[in-house]
Amino acid sequence: MLKYTGHPLIDVGVATITAFAGKDDPADLTEADLDKIADYIAKAYTQKPLIGFIHGAIFPNSGYTNPGIKPDKRVDFFGPVLYGYRRPAAPGAKPCVCCGQAAIEQIARDYFPLLSGRGVINFYPEGEAGLPICGRCLLAVQAYPLGSGGLMLVVDSDNQEILYHFANKFLDHNRTAIGLAQLADDKTLLRAERSQKTLLIETLLDARIMQRDFREEGALFSITAYQVSNSGQSPSLEIYYLPLQSVAFLQEMHKAEYQQKWLAIVGRAWEVEPKKKKAKAEPPAFKPRRNWLYEDLFDLPENAAKFIRTYFLRMALRYVRNVETDPRANYSIQTEAGLVSWEITAKFLERILRMDRERIDQIKKLGDSLAEYIKGQNDRRFFRDFFTVQRYDHLRNILLKASVAQARRGHPPLITFDSYITIFEDGEELARPDWRLARDLVLIRMVEQLHTLKWLGENLEALPETEELSPESELTIE
Repeated sequence: MLKYTGHPLIDVGVATITAFAGKDDPADLTEADLDKIADYIAKAYTQKPLIGFIHGAIFPNSGYTNPGIKPDKRVDFFGPVLYGYRRPAAPGAKPCVCCGQAAIEQIARDYFPLLSGRGVINFYPEGEAGLPICGRCLLAVQAYPLGSGGLMLVVDSDNQEILYHFANKFLDHNRTAIGLAQLADDKTLLRAERSQKTLLIETLLDARIMQRDFREEGALFSITAYQVSNSGQSPSLEIYYLPLQSVAFLQEMHKAEYQQKWLAIVGRAWEVEPKKKKAKAEPPAFKPRRNWLYEDLFDLPENAAKFIRTYFLRMALRYVRNVETDPRANYSIQTEAGLVSWEITAKFLERILRMDRERIDQIKKLGDSLAEYIKGQNDRRFFRDFFTVQRYDHLRNILLKASVAQARRGHPPLITFDSYITIFEDGEELARPDWRLARDLVLIRMVEQLHTLKWLGENLEALPETEELSPESELTIE
Protein backbone atom coordinates (compact mmCIF):
# COMPACT_ATOMS: atom_id res chain seq x y z
CA MET A 1 0.00 0.00 0.00
CA LEU A 2 2.96 2.30 0.70
CA LYS A 3 6.38 2.51 -0.90
CA TYR A 4 9.71 4.20 -0.37
CA THR A 5 10.08 7.37 -2.40
CA GLY A 6 13.66 8.59 -1.95
CA HIS A 7 12.62 11.51 0.27
CA PRO A 8 14.14 11.06 3.76
CA LEU A 9 11.18 12.35 5.77
CA ILE A 10 8.65 10.37 3.77
CA ASP A 11 10.75 7.19 3.77
CA VAL A 12 11.38 7.27 7.51
CA GLY A 13 7.67 7.86 7.99
CA VAL A 14 6.85 4.89 5.74
CA ALA A 15 9.32 2.70 7.67
CA THR A 16 7.81 3.90 10.95
CA ILE A 17 4.27 3.04 9.85
CA THR A 18 5.49 -0.37 8.69
CA ALA A 19 7.24 -1.04 12.01
CA PHE A 20 4.22 0.20 13.98
CA ALA A 21 2.10 -2.40 12.16
CA GLY A 22 4.63 -5.13 12.97
CA LYS A 23 5.43 -5.74 9.32
CA ASP A 24 8.62 -5.66 7.26
CA ASP A 25 7.45 -4.51 3.84
CA PRO A 26 5.43 -1.31 3.33
CA ALA A 27 3.72 -2.96 0.36
CA ASP A 28 1.99 -5.30 2.85
CA LEU A 29 0.29 -2.48 4.75
CA THR A 30 -3.48 -2.18 4.75
CA GLU A 31 -5.76 0.76 5.39
CA ALA A 32 -6.42 -0.72 8.82
CA ASP A 33 -2.68 -0.42 9.56
CA LEU A 34 -2.76 3.25 8.56
CA ASP A 35 -5.80 3.76 10.80
CA LYS A 36 -3.92 2.37 13.81
CA ILE A 37 -0.96 4.74 13.61
CA ALA A 38 -3.21 7.68 12.69
CA ASP A 39 -5.24 6.99 15.84
CA TYR A 40 -2.04 6.80 17.91
CA ILE A 41 -0.74 10.11 16.51
CA ALA A 42 -4.12 11.80 17.09
CA LYS A 43 -3.85 10.89 20.77
CA ALA A 44 -0.07 11.16 21.43
CA TYR A 45 0.58 14.45 19.61
CA THR A 46 -2.33 16.27 21.27
CA GLN A 47 -1.43 15.73 24.92
CA LYS A 48 1.56 15.83 27.24
CA PRO A 49 4.43 15.22 26.92
CA LEU A 50 4.43 15.71 23.11
CA ILE A 51 1.98 18.45 22.32
CA GLY A 52 4.26 21.39 23.13
CA PHE A 53 7.35 19.82 21.56
CA ILE A 54 5.66 18.65 18.35
CA HIS A 55 3.98 22.01 17.88
CA GLY A 56 7.12 24.03 18.64
CA ALA A 57 9.83 22.04 16.86
CA ILE A 58 8.15 19.81 14.25
CA PHE A 59 4.78 21.14 13.05
CA PRO A 60 4.44 24.80 14.14
CA ASN A 61 0.90 26.20 13.84
CA SER A 62 -0.53 22.85 12.79
CA GLY A 63 -4.17 22.63 13.74
CA TYR A 64 -4.16 19.35 15.61
CA THR A 65 -1.06 20.10 17.76
CA ASN A 66 -1.72 23.76 18.53
CA PRO A 67 -2.16 24.14 22.32
CA GLY A 68 -4.11 27.34 21.64
CA ILE A 69 -6.92 25.42 19.95
CA LYS A 70 -9.45 23.79 22.24
CA PRO A 71 -9.33 19.97 22.25
CA ASP A 72 -12.82 19.59 20.80
CA LYS A 73 -11.84 21.83 17.87
CA ARG A 74 -8.67 19.91 17.03
CA VAL A 75 -10.75 17.02 15.78
CA ASP A 76 -11.62 19.13 12.76
CA PHE A 77 -8.01 18.85 11.58
CA PHE A 78 -7.66 15.08 11.96
CA GLY A 79 -9.61 14.15 8.85
CA PRO A 80 -7.82 16.36 6.30
CA VAL A 81 -4.34 15.64 7.68
CA LEU A 82 -4.09 12.33 9.53
CA TYR A 83 -6.79 10.48 7.61
CA GLY A 84 -6.27 12.09 4.23
CA TYR A 85 -5.49 8.69 2.68
CA ARG A 86 -9.24 7.96 2.90
CA ARG A 87 -10.11 10.93 0.70
CA PRO A 88 -10.32 10.48 -3.07
CA ALA A 89 -8.31 12.96 -5.10
CA ALA A 90 -10.19 15.58 -7.08
CA PRO A 91 -10.45 15.09 -10.86
CA GLY A 92 -7.35 16.44 -12.57
CA ALA A 93 -5.39 16.61 -9.30
CA LYS A 94 -1.69 17.25 -9.54
CA PRO A 95 0.73 14.37 -8.84
CA CYS A 96 2.23 14.06 -5.37
CA VAL A 97 5.76 15.49 -5.36
CA CYS A 98 6.95 12.51 -3.31
CA CYS A 99 5.36 9.40 -4.83
CA GLY A 100 3.59 10.53 -8.00
CA GLN A 101 0.07 9.53 -6.91
CA ALA A 102 -2.80 12.01 -7.17
CA ALA A 103 -2.45 14.75 -4.55
CA ILE A 104 -5.15 15.86 -2.13
CA GLU A 105 -3.48 18.89 -0.49
CA GLN A 106 -1.06 21.74 -1.12
CA ILE A 107 1.30 21.30 1.82
CA ALA A 108 3.29 23.99 3.68
CA ARG A 109 5.64 24.03 6.68
CA ASP A 110 2.89 23.60 9.29
CA TYR A 111 2.57 19.96 8.20
CA PHE A 112 5.87 19.42 6.34
CA PRO A 113 9.13 20.63 7.97
CA LEU A 114 11.45 23.13 6.31
CA LEU A 115 9.04 24.33 3.64
CA SER A 116 7.83 27.92 3.40
CA GLY A 117 4.73 29.10 5.23
CA ARG A 118 1.21 29.06 3.85
CA GLY A 119 0.54 31.63 1.18
CA VAL A 120 4.22 32.12 0.33
CA ILE A 121 4.90 31.44 -3.37
CA ASN A 122 8.70 31.73 -3.31
CA PHE A 123 10.58 28.59 -4.40
CA TYR A 124 7.44 26.66 -5.32
CA PRO A 125 6.73 25.48 -8.91
CA GLU A 126 4.35 27.42 -11.13
CA GLY A 127 4.17 30.26 -8.61
CA GLU A 128 1.62 28.36 -6.53
CA ALA A 129 2.06 28.28 -2.76
CA GLY A 130 2.74 24.87 -1.24
CA LEU A 131 3.59 21.46 -2.66
CA PRO A 132 1.01 18.89 -3.79
CA ILE A 133 0.98 15.76 -1.65
CA CYS A 134 -1.15 12.61 -1.46
CA GLY A 135 -2.88 11.38 1.69
CA ARG A 136 -0.49 8.48 2.26
CA CYS A 137 2.64 10.61 2.08
CA LEU A 138 0.94 13.21 4.26
CA LEU A 139 0.41 10.58 6.95
CA ALA A 140 4.02 9.38 6.52
CA VAL A 141 5.43 12.85 7.18
CA GLN A 142 3.25 13.12 10.31
CA ALA A 143 4.62 9.76 11.49
CA TYR A 144 8.34 10.30 10.86
CA PRO A 145 9.11 11.89 14.30
CA LEU A 146 8.08 8.63 16.00
CA GLY A 147 10.77 6.81 14.00
CA SER A 148 13.46 9.44 14.63
CA GLY A 149 16.08 9.62 17.39
CA GLY A 150 14.89 12.11 19.97
CA LEU A 151 11.95 12.74 17.57
CA MET A 152 14.26 14.88 15.40
CA LEU A 153 17.15 12.70 14.13
CA VAL A 154 16.05 11.28 10.78
CA VAL A 155 18.20 8.42 9.45
CA ASP A 156 18.16 7.57 5.75
CA SER A 157 20.17 4.92 3.92
CA ASP A 158 20.61 3.46 0.45
CA ASN A 159 19.90 0.12 2.14
CA GLN A 160 16.21 -0.29 3.00
CA GLU A 161 16.95 -2.85 5.70
CA ILE A 162 19.07 -0.28 7.55
CA LEU A 163 16.47 2.44 7.01
CA TYR A 164 13.83 0.19 8.57
CA HIS A 165 16.17 -0.87 11.40
CA PHE A 166 16.72 2.70 12.57
CA ALA A 167 13.03 3.62 12.33
CA ASN A 168 12.02 0.47 14.21
CA LYS A 169 14.58 0.97 16.99
CA PHE A 170 13.71 4.63 17.46
CA LEU A 171 9.98 3.86 17.40
CA ASP A 172 10.34 1.30 20.19
CA HIS A 173 12.37 3.73 22.29
CA ASN A 174 10.06 6.67 21.67
CA ARG A 175 6.85 4.81 22.47
CA THR A 176 8.36 3.53 25.71
CA ALA A 177 9.64 7.00 26.65
CA ILE A 178 6.29 8.60 25.82
CA GLY A 179 4.45 6.08 27.97
CA LEU A 180 6.81 6.55 30.92
CA ALA A 181 6.66 10.34 30.62
CA GLN A 182 2.86 10.25 30.62
CA LEU A 183 2.84 8.11 33.76
CA ALA A 184 5.40 10.29 35.53
CA ASP A 185 4.24 13.60 34.01
CA ASP A 186 7.92 14.20 33.23
CA LYS A 187 9.09 15.59 29.87
CA THR A 188 12.78 14.94 30.60
CA LEU A 189 12.26 11.22 29.98
CA LEU A 190 12.05 12.07 26.28
CA ARG A 191 15.65 13.32 26.25
CA ALA A 192 18.01 11.02 24.35
CA GLU A 193 20.63 9.36 26.55
CA ARG A 194 23.29 9.64 23.84
CA SER A 195 24.51 12.45 21.60
CA GLN A 196 23.33 12.25 18.00
CA LYS A 197 26.50 10.82 16.45
CA THR A 198 27.09 8.32 19.23
CA LEU A 199 23.47 7.22 19.03
CA LEU A 200 23.84 6.70 15.28
CA ILE A 201 26.87 4.42 15.62
CA GLU A 202 25.43 2.42 18.51
CA THR A 203 22.16 1.86 16.67
CA LEU A 204 23.98 0.97 13.46
CA LEU A 205 26.14 -1.63 15.20
CA ASP A 206 23.00 -3.22 16.63
CA ALA A 207 21.65 -3.99 13.14
CA ARG A 208 21.67 -7.61 12.03
CA ILE A 209 23.03 -6.59 8.66
CA MET A 210 26.24 -5.40 10.38
CA GLN A 211 26.97 -8.94 11.53
CA ARG A 212 27.09 -10.32 8.00
CA ASP A 213 30.27 -10.89 6.07
CA PHE A 214 30.06 -8.74 2.94
CA ARG A 215 32.83 -9.64 0.54
CA GLU A 216 31.77 -7.35 -2.27
CA GLU A 217 31.75 -3.56 -2.27
CA GLY A 218 28.34 -3.60 -3.92
CA ALA A 219 26.82 -5.11 -0.79
CA LEU A 220 27.93 -2.20 1.38
CA PHE A 221 25.88 0.88 2.18
CA SER A 222 26.08 4.37 3.61
CA ILE A 223 23.85 6.27 6.03
CA THR A 224 22.85 9.92 6.11
CA ALA A 225 21.23 11.44 9.17
CA TYR A 226 19.37 14.74 9.34
CA GLN A 227 18.87 16.62 12.59
CA VAL A 228 15.72 18.53 11.65
CA SER A 229 14.26 21.44 13.60
CA ASN A 230 11.20 23.12 12.13
CA SER A 231 11.01 25.74 14.88
CA GLY A 232 9.31 28.92 13.77
CA GLN A 233 12.01 31.04 15.42
CA SER A 234 15.12 29.06 14.46
CA PRO A 235 14.63 26.29 11.89
CA SER A 236 17.77 24.29 11.26
CA LEU A 237 19.18 21.27 9.51
CA GLU A 238 22.37 19.41 10.42
CA ILE A 239 23.58 16.54 8.25
CA TYR A 240 25.75 13.62 9.42
CA TYR A 241 27.12 11.32 6.74
CA LEU A 242 28.79 7.95 7.20
CA PRO A 243 30.16 6.70 3.85
CA LEU A 244 30.29 3.05 2.88
CA GLN A 245 34.04 2.76 3.56
CA SER A 246 33.49 3.78 7.19
CA VAL A 247 30.63 1.31 7.51
CA ALA A 248 32.86 -1.40 6.03
CA PHE A 249 35.63 -0.58 8.51
CA LEU A 250 33.22 -0.79 11.46
CA GLN A 251 31.96 -4.09 10.17
CA GLU A 252 35.49 -5.48 9.97
CA MET A 253 36.31 -4.33 13.49
CA HIS A 254 33.64 -6.61 14.91
CA LYS A 255 35.19 -9.71 13.44
CA ALA A 256 36.85 -12.08 15.89
CA GLU A 257 40.43 -11.15 14.97
CA TYR A 258 39.93 -7.45 15.76
CA GLN A 259 36.97 -7.23 18.14
CA GLN A 260 38.64 -7.57 21.54
CA LYS A 261 41.25 -4.87 21.02
CA TRP A 262 38.87 -2.64 19.05
CA LEU A 263 36.29 -2.70 21.85
CA ALA A 264 39.05 -1.82 24.31
CA ILE A 265 39.99 1.22 22.17
CA VAL A 266 36.31 2.22 21.93
CA GLY A 267 35.86 1.73 25.66
CA ARG A 268 38.58 4.27 26.41
CA ALA A 269 36.84 6.90 24.26
CA TRP A 270 33.73 7.32 26.42
CA GLU A 271 33.19 10.48 28.41
CA VAL A 272 34.46 10.14 31.96
CA GLU A 273 32.62 11.22 35.05
CA PRO A 274 33.61 14.69 36.28
CA LYS A 275 34.83 15.09 39.81
CA LYS A 276 31.92 15.29 42.18
CA LYS A 277 31.32 18.52 44.01
CA LYS A 278 29.96 18.63 47.51
CA ALA A 279 26.19 18.71 47.41
CA LYS A 280 23.37 18.19 49.85
CA ALA A 281 21.65 15.62 47.66
CA GLU A 282 23.33 12.67 45.98
CA PRO A 283 23.58 13.39 42.23
CA PRO A 284 22.11 10.86 39.80
CA ALA A 285 24.35 8.07 38.54
CA PHE A 286 26.67 9.27 35.78
CA LYS A 287 25.84 8.07 32.26
CA PRO A 288 28.21 9.06 29.45
CA ARG A 289 26.41 10.63 26.49
CA ARG A 290 29.27 10.74 24.02
CA ASN A 291 31.89 8.37 22.68
CA TRP A 292 34.56 10.52 21.07
CA LEU A 293 35.80 7.82 18.71
CA TYR A 294 32.26 7.34 17.39
CA GLU A 295 31.89 11.11 17.02
CA ASP A 296 35.17 11.43 15.09
CA LEU A 297 34.17 8.70 12.62
CA PHE A 298 31.91 11.25 10.93
CA ASP A 299 34.87 13.46 10.04
CA LEU A 300 36.73 10.76 8.15
CA PRO A 301 38.70 10.70 5.93
CA GLU A 302 39.50 14.42 6.33
CA ASN A 303 40.69 13.98 9.93
CA ALA A 304 42.39 10.61 9.30
CA ALA A 305 45.87 11.68 10.44
CA LYS A 306 44.54 13.08 13.70
CA PHE A 307 42.30 10.03 14.19
CA ILE A 308 45.25 7.65 13.76
CA ARG A 309 47.50 9.65 16.09
CA THR A 310 44.85 9.89 18.79
CA TYR A 311 43.21 6.46 18.84
CA PHE A 312 45.83 4.14 17.32
CA LEU A 313 49.07 5.76 18.56
CA ARG A 314 47.42 6.78 21.87
CA MET A 315 48.77 10.32 21.83
CA ALA A 316 47.07 12.78 24.16
CA LEU A 317 44.87 15.25 22.33
CA ARG A 318 45.61 18.90 23.00
CA TYR A 319 43.15 21.73 23.40
CA VAL A 320 40.11 19.62 24.31
CA ARG A 321 37.13 21.64 25.46
CA ASN A 322 36.68 19.83 28.75
CA VAL A 323 39.81 18.18 30.12
CA GLU A 324 37.84 16.82 33.05
CA THR A 325 35.45 14.68 30.99
CA ASP A 326 37.30 14.12 27.70
CA PRO A 327 39.46 10.97 28.06
CA ARG A 328 41.56 11.87 25.00
CA ALA A 329 43.37 14.52 27.02
CA ASN A 330 44.96 11.72 29.08
CA TYR A 331 45.88 9.16 26.45
CA SER A 332 49.42 7.91 26.95
CA ILE A 333 51.64 5.24 25.42
CA GLN A 334 53.20 4.76 28.84
CA THR A 335 49.98 3.28 30.20
CA GLU A 336 48.17 2.21 27.01
CA ALA A 337 50.80 0.62 24.79
CA GLY A 338 48.77 -2.58 24.94
CA LEU A 339 46.03 -0.85 22.90
CA VAL A 340 48.35 -0.06 19.99
CA SER A 341 47.50 -2.42 17.15
CA TRP A 342 49.10 -2.54 13.72
CA GLU A 343 46.45 -4.93 12.36
CA ILE A 344 43.65 -2.48 13.17
CA THR A 345 45.69 0.41 11.79
CA ALA A 346 46.44 -1.46 8.56
CA LYS A 347 42.76 -2.23 8.06
CA PHE A 348 41.97 1.45 8.62
CA LEU A 349 44.52 2.44 5.97
CA GLU A 350 43.08 -0.08 3.55
CA ARG A 351 39.39 0.74 4.10
CA ILE A 352 39.32 4.45 4.94
CA LEU A 353 42.35 5.87 3.10
CA ARG A 354 42.54 3.32 0.29
CA MET A 355 46.29 3.25 0.78
CA ASP A 356 48.30 1.15 -1.64
CA ARG A 357 48.99 -2.33 -0.23
CA GLU A 358 52.68 -2.14 -1.12
CA ARG A 359 53.12 1.05 0.90
CA ILE A 360 51.33 -0.51 3.89
CA ASP A 361 53.63 -3.53 3.73
CA GLN A 362 56.74 -1.33 3.46
CA ILE A 363 55.65 0.70 6.50
CA LYS A 364 55.17 -2.47 8.50
CA LYS A 365 58.55 -3.82 7.38
CA LEU A 366 60.32 -0.61 8.40
CA GLY A 367 58.58 -0.61 11.78
CA ASP A 368 59.78 -4.17 12.40
CA SER A 369 63.32 -3.31 11.30
CA LEU A 370 63.53 -0.23 13.55
CA ALA A 371 62.05 -2.08 16.52
CA GLU A 372 64.66 -4.84 16.18
CA TYR A 373 67.41 -2.22 15.90
CA ILE A 374 66.25 -0.30 18.98
CA LYS A 375 65.92 -3.50 21.00
CA GLY A 376 69.26 -4.89 19.84
CA GLN A 377 71.26 -1.67 20.34
CA ASN A 378 69.11 -0.30 23.18
CA ASP A 379 69.14 2.95 21.22
CA ARG A 380 66.78 5.09 23.32
CA ARG A 381 68.04 8.29 21.71
CA PHE A 382 67.08 7.11 18.24
CA PHE A 383 63.60 6.12 19.47
CA ARG A 384 63.08 9.50 21.11
CA ASP A 385 64.41 11.46 18.13
CA PHE A 386 62.27 9.53 15.66
CA PHE A 387 59.23 10.08 17.87
CA THR A 388 59.68 13.85 18.19
CA VAL A 389 61.12 14.86 14.80
CA GLN A 390 59.21 17.78 13.26
CA ARG A 391 61.21 18.47 10.09
CA TYR A 392 61.47 16.19 7.11
CA ASP A 393 65.20 16.75 6.55
CA HIS A 394 65.82 15.82 10.19
CA LEU A 395 63.82 12.62 9.77
CA ARG A 396 65.91 11.66 6.75
CA ASN A 397 69.16 12.34 8.62
CA ILE A 398 68.02 10.32 11.65
CA LEU A 399 67.26 7.28 9.49
CA LEU A 400 70.41 7.71 7.40
CA LYS A 401 72.76 7.88 10.40
CA ALA A 402 71.20 4.86 12.09
CA SER A 403 71.25 2.86 8.86
CA VAL A 404 74.92 3.68 8.22
CA ALA A 405 75.83 2.75 11.79
CA GLN A 406 74.02 -0.54 11.42
CA ALA A 407 75.84 -1.29 8.17
CA ARG A 408 79.21 -0.62 9.86
CA ARG A 409 78.34 -3.29 12.39
CA GLY A 410 78.00 -5.75 9.55
CA HIS A 411 74.19 -5.78 9.51
CA PRO A 412 71.84 -5.01 6.60
CA PRO A 413 70.76 -1.34 6.37
CA LEU A 414 67.59 -0.43 8.25
CA ILE A 415 65.82 0.72 5.11
CA THR A 416 66.48 0.44 1.38
CA PHE A 417 66.28 3.29 -1.09
CA ASP A 418 63.16 1.91 -2.77
CA SER A 419 61.38 1.40 0.56
CA TYR A 420 62.24 4.91 1.68
CA ILE A 421 60.86 6.41 -1.54
CA THR A 422 57.66 4.33 -1.24
CA ILE A 423 57.02 5.41 2.36
CA PHE A 424 58.21 9.01 2.58
CA GLU A 425 58.75 10.58 -0.84
CA ASP A 426 56.93 11.33 -4.08
CA GLY A 427 60.28 11.43 -5.84
CA GLU A 428 63.92 11.77 -4.94
CA GLU A 429 64.24 14.43 -2.18
CA LEU A 430 60.60 15.43 -2.62
CA ALA A 431 58.76 14.70 0.62
CA ARG A 432 55.20 13.41 0.56
CA PRO A 433 52.64 15.86 2.02
CA ASP A 434 51.70 13.14 4.51
CA TRP A 435 55.22 12.24 5.66
CA ARG A 436 54.27 12.90 9.30
CA LEU A 437 51.41 10.46 8.95
CA ALA A 438 53.86 7.90 7.52
CA ARG A 439 56.17 8.48 10.48
CA ASP A 440 53.26 7.92 12.89
CA LEU A 441 52.34 4.69 11.11
CA VAL A 442 55.90 3.42 11.44
CA LEU A 443 55.76 4.39 15.11
CA ILE A 444 52.57 2.38 15.62
CA ARG A 445 54.29 -0.77 14.37
CA MET A 446 57.46 0.05 16.37
CA VAL A 447 55.54 0.63 19.60
CA GLU A 448 53.53 -2.56 19.17
CA GLN A 449 56.69 -4.61 18.58
CA LEU A 450 58.70 -2.94 21.36
CA HIS A 451 55.80 -3.53 23.76
CA THR A 452 55.72 -7.21 22.78
CA LEU A 453 59.53 -7.43 23.19
CA LYS A 454 59.20 -5.90 26.71
CA TRP A 455 61.64 -3.13 25.76
CA LEU A 456 59.11 -0.34 26.04
CA GLY A 457 58.10 -1.23 29.58
CA GLU A 458 61.74 -1.19 30.66
CA ASN A 459 62.51 2.15 28.95
CA LEU A 460 59.51 4.38 29.65
CA GLU A 461 61.83 7.35 30.15
CA ALA A 462 62.60 7.20 26.42
CA LEU A 463 59.04 8.30 25.66
CA PRO A 464 58.82 12.06 25.05
CA GLU A 465 56.72 14.49 27.04
CA THR A 466 53.55 15.85 25.41
CA GLU A 467 55.00 19.32 24.80
CA GLU A 468 57.85 17.81 22.74
CA LEU A 469 55.48 16.39 20.16
CA SER A 470 54.30 18.15 17.00
CA PRO A 471 50.85 19.78 17.21
CA GLU A 472 47.89 17.92 15.69
CA SER A 473 47.30 20.89 13.39
CA GLU A 474 50.44 20.03 11.47
CA LEU A 475 49.19 16.59 10.58
CA THR A 476 47.82 16.62 7.06
CA ILE A 477 47.05 14.07 4.43
CA GLU A 478 46.46 14.49 0.72
